[in-house]
Amino acid sequence: MIHPENLFNFIVKVQNLLFREFSNVIVSPFSLEALFLGILSGAEGACNKELANCLFGQDVDSNDISEMMNAFKALINQIGAIQNADFKMNNFIYISDKFQVRPTYCSYVSKYLNILIKQLNFEDESLEAYARIDADVR
Repeated sequence: MIHPENLFNFIVKVQNLLFREFSNVIVSPFSLEALFLGILSGAEGACNKELANCLFGQDVDSNDISEMMNAFKALINQIGAIQNADFKMNNFIYISDKFQVRPTYCSYVSKYLNILIKQLNFEDESLEAYARIDADVR
């Protein structure tokens, strides 16, 4: 059984680490949860075990991850169905274009977590990657 408060406590710690006075960065706990679930769902073996212990304080099997992702998708749908609710969520995972990403993983996190995977050339000194990221988050 997953203890959601462990994930919540971890998200609060991450927010505290990211917070800087006079910064224009806003981090949503909802988006962080989507991000962590997305990363966890793509990890296997020892990496998955280490991430699960960090996020939840325990091992997490693939059935637990699937349940959490289904619950997250249901929550997104419920929020979107509220009348007069203006709910927008833009979540991206940026990966170096030197890595191959399984298309099934991209489809999975998009379907259940509304996360788009984007591959960028981070070694390009023209700042094109930064411009693309800025355009996405606006």
